[in-house]
Amino acid sequence: MNEARVPRTRRMGVATTAIAVFTVALPVAAYVGPGAGLSALGSLLALLAAVVVAIAGFLWYPIKRLLGKRRATEKQVDSGSSPADPAPQAGQPRDDETP
Repeated sequence: MNEARVPRTRRMGVATTAIAVFTVALPVAAYVGPGAGLSALGSLLALLAAVVVAIAGFLWYPIKRLLGKRRATEKQVDSGSSPADPAPQAGQPRDDETP
């Protein structure tokens, strides 16, 4: 029999056995002391906090820009000016100058 052509039932049997061996959890006699447990818990909380802060920081800048644009347009509407107001021509006084 050729080694390259292993019957399908034999391959399935090997795969099933491997899955069964790796999924069965055996009890172990291990002790995690309070120092190691608190360190692991602190590391997990720090990782979660870093992810939340990174997502918040990534989303905050576009939201801040959007709110700034909205406030700028509200100020223009309240003051009665439009973004298309022409700039003063040369020789004409500006609004903030006194004659």
